[in-house]
Amino acid sequence: NIRSLNGAEPYLNELVDKYKSDIICISEHRLHQFELHKLNNLGIDFEVYAKSSQDLETKPNSRGHCGLALLWKKSMNIRIQKVPCSSDRICAIEILEAYPVGSLFVIGVYLPQQDCKISDFNEHLDVLGQLIESCKTKGEVLLIGDTNCHFGKDVGNRFYGHSTPNAKSFLNMINTCDMVILDKDQERCDGPNYTFKVEGVGTSYIDHCISSRTLETYTCKVDILDEEILNTSDHLPIRVCVK
Repeated sequence: NIRSLNGAEPYLNELVDKYKSDIICISEHRLHQFELHKLNNLGIDFEVYAKSSQDLETKPNSRGHCGLALLWKKSMNIRIQKVPCSSDRICAIEILEAYPVGSLFVIGVYLPQQDCKISDFNEHLDVLGQLIESCKTKGEVLLIGDTNCHFGKDVGNRFYGHSTPNAKSFLNMINTCDMVILDKDQERCDGPNYTFKVEGVGTSYIDHCISSRTLETYTCKVDILDEEILNTSDHLPIRVCVK
């Protein structure tokens, strides 16, 4: 979650250079539909599939909010297909012939927060569950992004406190779709055990990486990256390496 595209470019460039990223998922770019072209001018050689918040369509002069995008190296273009989805909180691509068993689907999410006034969490969750089940018939699924779901210590040893109501609903969907939370245990994931921090407010763990169960065996590393001076957001990035 970049908390607005303004000021995010230097850190995005650093992440690409440092980790040789192939695919990037960003949420809350806060752009209107007519501004999405700005994501093509980040100074990195990436293709973009982006969405803006649907409620902004009738408010062209209002302050931007929400939005998400998937970016991938242009050298991968021949193997990438955009996956249609009705939700403005979900963005998905298919990487063709990624594995002997089929494609790899990468799904980026920015799910509504607990008290969101413009979107219903469960409506988007239903759409997400249907999308995952459809993708799993053709290959493996990797879901990443700001889920706005904080899981309790009963879910994994990196988590703490109690699961929020939205997290309980999200976990039910994960289990129904036979998915695995990759960042829930110390054995799989390194780095801080929080992804959101505001001084004077506290921390929470609301950004996650989730995969289909078979893909778990191809995942070699998950990291919550430490805070850096170039990071202008109050969220920490997640990095996942898939063989």
